[in-house]
Amino acid sequence: MYANVRTYRVSPGDVDRIMHAIDESFVPELSSQPGFVAYQSIDAGDGALVTVTTFREEADAANSAGLAKDFIARELSDVDLERTSMFNGAVAVSQAVAEVLQATHA
Repeated sequence: MYANVRTYRVSPGDVDRIMHAIDESFVPELSSQPGFVAYQSIDAGDGALVTVTTFREEADAANSAGLAKDFIARELSDVDLERTSMFNGAVAVSQAVAEVLQATHA
């Protein structure tokens, strides 16, 4: 498995709108991609957002970056969204409980 971890900075007042757009538009598109495993979007407080995307294959994980870029341009072009870091790599350790598979809606 391969994961992309990205961090963003936004106005704290935009977080709810961004989470809603991710839930309604981006996640359905992303989860239909080949090799999709999991996606989490984390409100880290004070306008900090963290996303974690996991795919079975490295190429599929790499392709998800284009989907994210297109989503931001299409759905969030009016939001001042700054990507502050990006990490990509092979998942070395993974463990989850059944609750991680339950849909969470913002």
